Amino acid sequence: MTRLRSALGQTVCVLTLASTAVLWYLSRERLIETARPRPTGLLVNSSVCQLPEFHPWDPTVLQVLRDERPLAPCSADSPVRLTQLGRTLTMEVHRDRLRAGCRLDCCLRSVRREQDGHSDDQFRLGEQEVCFRGRTALTVSEQFVKVTCACSDEPDVAIFEDFRAFFIPEVDRLRSQQRVSVSDVQQLSVYLVGIDSVSTLNFRRFLPKVREVLETDLQAVPMLGLTKVGANTLPNLVALLTGLRLDQLNQSLREEPYDHQPLIWKHFSSLNYLTMYTEDMSNMATFNFHRRGFLTQPTDIYLRPLHLASEQSRLAQRRGDHCVGHRLTFELQLQLLQDLMAAPDPSSPHFALVFSNAPSHAGPLSHIGALQPGLLEFLRAYRTSSRRNASVLILFSDHGMRFGPVMRTELGGYESRMPLLYVVLPPWYERRYPRRVASLRGNSRRLITFFDVHATLRQLLVDAGASLPNVPSPGLSLFAPVPEQRSCRDAGVDPAWCTCRRHVALPADHAVVVRAAVAAVRHIDTVLLRAVRDRCARLGLRRVLSALLTVSEGGGPVQDTEYNLRGFDELSVQLVTAPGGAEFEATVRCYSGPGDPERDTAGGPALAARCRPEHRLEVLEVTRLNLYRGQSDCLTHHHDERSYLHCAGSAPLVHTSLGDVVDRAASEFGSQEALVFVHQDIRRTWLEVRQEADRLARGFLSLGLEKGDRIGIWATNIYEVRELEYCLRKVGVRTLVAAAGYRTSDYYTMLTELVPALADGEAGVPLTVRSERLPELRDIVMISPERRRGVLRFDDLLDAGMESLSGELERRQAQVDCD
Repeated sequence: MTRLRSALGQTVCVLTLASTAVLWYLSRERLIETARPRPTGLLVNSSVCQLPEFHPWDPTVLQVLRDERPLAPCSADSPVRLTQLGRTLTMEVHRDRLRAGCRLDCCLRSVRREQDGHSDDQFRLGEQEVCFRGRTALTVSEQFVKVTCACSDEPDVAIFEDFRAFFIPEVDRLRSQQRVSVSDVQQLSVYLVGIDSVSTLNFRRFLPKVREVLETDLQAVPMLGLTKVGANTLPNLVALLTGLRLDQLNQSLREEPYDHQPLIWKHFSSLNYLTMYTEDMSNMATFNFHRRGFLTQPTDIYLRPLHLASEQSRLAQRRGDHCVGHRLTFELQLQLLQDLMAAPDPSSPHFALVFSNAPSHAGPLSHIGALQPGLLEFLRAYRTSSRRNASVLILFSDHGMRFGPVMRTELGGYESRMPLLYVVLPPWYERRYPRRVASLRGNSRRLITFFDVHATLRQLLVDAGASLPNVPSPGLSLFAPVPEQRSCRDAGVDPAWCTCRRHVALPADHAVVVRAAVAAVRHIDTVLLRAVRDRCARLGLRRVLSALLTVSEGGGPVQDTEYNLRGFDELSVQLVTAPGGAEFEATVRCYSGPGDPERDTAGGPALAARCRPEHRLEVLEVTRLNLYRGQSDCLTHHHDERSYLHCAGSAPLVHTSLGDVVDRAASEFGSQEALVFVHQDIRRTWLEVRQEADRLARGFLSLGLEKGDRIGIWATNIYEVRELEYCLRKVGVRTLVAAAGYRTSDYYTMLTELVPALADGEAGVPLTVRSERLPELRDIVMISPERRRGVLRFDDLLDAGMESLSGELERRQAQVDCD
């Protein structure tokens, strides 16, 4: 009641109320929107960090999953099908898929890196061709090849293209690399297989057979508490490969190549390891996405030239950029890794990083299911490989899905921070190192990061005979116990990504939430887009989607004790900006100074009292939740800003009011449907909208409203509110839309408590209000089928809009300034 009185007393002249039935309908809808996932247990349960466990098919994400479209399969209807075994390439021709009279010629050309030392984006095709010429199989001597088939009478018109990678031992060594001789040490091969944007939960949803093989057949250890340390792939892979944060690299991430960074494969290479690095989708690769990559080939085997070539082939990728011919690009990568593992020299150890961006990067979530057959084939081959007994295999992801509808759910935000990680050790490893394996299993339910994975790889390097420089990293080897008291700060996890802390939901229209959302939009505009201010549209807050408040346990410290909330409140707010409809998640702190350790942290009035308008707001992190393709194409540099920016249009702003826009739409599209309110069974054309808006505007004029008067609207999403918005813009009246959180079931009784004189009025006859408690309140209109004492019904206001006031309405509308 206090909040209502405050709002009315400040701004309202006429109050419009919605009926109970309509509010009840919207209330049910609101419950669906704010439903929260239900924990089924705890992944991590330490004294300072409790990570909840959720069911993969939690009801809050079911609708998102049901709405997803399946991934288009790679082409299976080509006239040629290639298979490879080792260095032998076999061709099968489906003549029923060829045109009549076509005699097929198929030839191979090498694909090689071009301008090594100067560019990471150039390749060339070899001049010499090797053709099948009636044979069904060829022995390949080149590392990467392009296969082209054409009818002999049209040799320049390709009808089939494919790209293949082969392990050629004599060429898969960097001649310039200096290596040291190491003997009498255990040199385990290390195979890292990464898949972009896969959370542990989504792995359980769509790769269940892979999980079964890992846990049952390979005795893999899942690291359930793995938490990402940055928003996207780069900070997480940098942590994995260097043990460092991005700000420790001491280079421009966009302008300088990454050749001189202390990437861990360099240490393996110095110990005579053969090294391999491959990422599909060359434009999305971690070190190449708006970056310069590696000017000099970084590893012995580097598939980037082959991916660059295949992405220029319309035939090879005719079913999507996740395909090369009839195979997934991921299957091409795994094929080469299998061939590497099958190399005849078991004494030569390997370090390999295979990372797939397609088809998982952009989603939907279900698309990773297409990777299951290839992964199963690879894991079964690995299980029987001679390398199994002399290698460590790590299957991982960089983070969960970061875009799309799932990010509008609370569980989606949680998943995005909790990527997949499994560790497979040699069968004998536990017998030789029982404490290491016991620690690894114990750490399965500890808070860990990619810094720790890096520290674990360093321990394998030391075992292999390496002498390593110190790295200023928070990483701890997973072969030793991770401290039970470890916090997010200890682990190197910023507050925006820390999932150790408990949250409670806040109403999207809570005053502090709205302030935090406005602060986030201002931060985007004035800080994140400062360097490109002249090229982007000014952003505004369209609406708040959801909000969570980080709460304390036991009257003060949060569960992650390193983040003590006695001096500030921390909110996670999801919001939509305009123009463009960009969706963001922002982490915002409100600093209120040293607080009461016994204070209530569950939000509501206590939060509003702690975080007042005079208190400082700090925006810690803002991340984009939906795709921004096409919205920031005006930027050719400053790529860090692309996810936040909406390019300014070239057309000038139109100086017109909303009332004029409605009139123009009625003139141009009069008979076309303009508004549909299904729950009210109301449909209106543009002409009907204008006519009813004019009637309503004339009704308000009959009450004596003047330009600059104020009207408070207390209602939900119903047709009458839209008519109010249109009509009030015609007469130059200012509006205040009261928060939906003020809902109750008996508005009239509330008003009679504030204005007792209403009870003495006549039913349906408006009473000119005189109230000391609400000195600015003058008239009350109610959207209701009932007539109440002292208030005017909405329908009666419509009927009061006499045609004789049309001239006055035109005069008022002409005086409205759109500014």
